[in-house]
Formats: sequence, structure tokens, C-alpha cells
Amino acid sequence: MIKIPGLVVRDRIARSTLLDVYRCTRNSDNRSLVLKVGRTDITWPAGAQERLLVGSELHARIKHPNVVPLFHYGLQEGVFYAVEGYISGPDLATELTSGISLPTLTAQLLGIAEGLAEVHANDAVHGDVKPEHIKIRGNGTAQLLDFGFASPTSTHHATWGSPGYLSPEQVAGQPVDARSDIFSLGVVLFKALTGYLPYGAQQNGTAIAYDRIPRLPDQDRKS
Repeated sequence: MIKIPGLVVRDRIARSTLLDVYRCTRNSDNRSLVLKVGRTDITWPAGAQERLLVGSELHARIKHPNVVPLFHYGLQEGVFYAVEGYISGPDLATELTSGISLPTLTAQLLGIAEGLAEVHANDAVHGDVKPEHIKIRGNGTAQLLDFGFASPTSTHHATWGSPGYLSPEQVAGQPVDARSDIFSLGVVLFKALTGYLPYGAQQNGTAIAYDRIPRLPDQDRKS
């Protein structure tokens, strides 16, 4: 386990395919933070660590109340790490399961849209907008996190991200811009309102890549 000066690791709170996530405390002000550390018990896919560094560089530019702050990141002994703000509340996926009012949902997603506007103003694309990457703070406001798949605007974007929320251009490996994130946020809203994903994309987002304008299922079209 790497050690970051000024941080005391408390406990592991999550594990993803590539990262272990820890809650930690900053000595200078006793603030709770998140420490993400690359897993050393796996074989990393080619280019994955470099992609995380690019995403972190882009994330570090963003200063907005609806985007979780990234304080510092880098490599230590060849292992990726990132230190971010800690949010004790649930993610949007959990909140939708337990129930949420339409005015609350509207306010939260408007906040995320404003955060994404700041991301896009910094010539970046988040690339993986989904309910699990939206956390709800104690005051009810929402923050966007997990910039691991972020990329500069108009770069070629390999099929990284979450099936069902990918834009058609992401799936096709075409250049992406702000519209890709807007598409994904639209899918989040659709899922929040209906309880299911559009385009039959529950398991595999690749189907939407082959329609110039993806078509909604019959039950979602107005006659």
C-alpha cells in the first residue's frame, strides 16, 4: 500500500476493476477525502494507467460545485493514485431505487448539467456519465465524479465506459465532444423517469452505433 504524505488511510470503501478506493483523513484540517489507488493484484490492460492519468489531468482543471474536486494525483512507485473529495451520501442509482421526487431529481440533474458545461468549457469530455457516477451530498445537491474515462474534446475515444450509457460515437470509436456527454445524461434522465434504459441497451450498448439517429422502442414513441 502506497503512502501519501499528509493523509491517514481509514478504510477501504470500494473496489473496481482497476482501483481500490479508500476513505482517508487529511492531517492539516481533519477533512475526510477519497484515495484511489491502482490495484497491484491484477494485470492492467494496455494503456489503462495512461488513460487514468489523462482523465485526472483533465479533472484537475475543473472547479465547480457540481463536480467533486480532485486535489492531486500521479504515480508513486509506478502505481497510480488520486486524492478527491469525499461524499458520504448515496449515488443517484441508489437514490432512484429508494425513491426520489421529480423536483428533487430535476434540481440534481440540472446541477450535473451545469457541472458538465464547465467540463466542456475546459475542452474535456467526461465520457462515462451514469447514475453510479453522480453522488448526492448531505444538502441534497449532486456532484459528478469518476473522470477515469475523460478525454480531450474531439479525440478518438475507444469503447471505454458503461454499456447502455455510451453515445453512438463512443461505441463506434469516433471523435467525441460535449454532445456525447449530453447524450449520456439524457439516458440517465430517461432511466430515472422510466426505470429502464432506452434502445434495448440493458447489456450491450453497441446496437445504438449502427443507427444514424437511434430509434426508441415502439412503446416510447408517440403515435
